[in-house]
Amino acid sequence: MLLFSGSLYLISTKEILNIEQLSVLGPITPIGGLFFILGWFSLIFVAIKSK
Repeated sequence: MLLFSGSLYLISTKEILNIEQLSVLGPITPIGGLFFILGWFSLIFVAIKSK
């Protein structure tokens, strides 16, 4: 969640913070989103399996 939310936060506030070296965060955001979705799927899988 930190990769997804953190990168979105930094990208949206880079002009306010005067940080120009954040172009590397563009490719990290979708990867973080994928991990976020996989985490939800694994949580649902474990919840269903434990019943």
